[in-house]
Amino acid sequence: MKTIFSLFFALMLFACGERPAATEEMDTVETDEMETTMPDMQNPIEATAPSQTLDATVSAVESAGGDITALDPSTAVSNIDSWISELGTMDGTDEIVSDLQDLKTQLTAETIDGSAVSELLSSLAEETRELGGDNMGLSTLASALEAGAEKLGGM
Repeated sequence: MKTIFSLFFALMLFACGERPAATEEMDTVETDEMETTMPDMQNPIEATAPSQTLDATVSAVESAGGDITALDPSTAVSNIDSWISELGTMDGTDEIVSDLQDLKTQLTAETIDGSAVSELLSSLAEETRELGGDNMGLSTLASALEAGAEKLGGM
């Protein structure tokens, strides 16, 4: 169960990269501030946008042999907290943040419900793919989340 929590935490980290930096001055009247500051479906996170949280999550999953369910639960929870903190400041991420909070609750429970964790990981994978666009790091994270959900769903 601890590995399940770690898996979920790692997957949450992939859920969202950092916002892309605005390419024009914010005080420029011609710039639509909403387009340059808010990630959404019309403006997915850029594939090159750096994210320490994403890098840490992908590294943690890779160090666990690519199996998110093999992550140490404390590592997973720490990773989830980082994602909640990062995504909590971004528009359009409320559903992911809510799922991450639910996942953290599951992973820190006395008894972990593998089925519930599987459902959360599956939801997070889908949300990560939708928000990530062509971001390869987020695509990798979404795949790890899906694999974890499938593994736990077969328990």
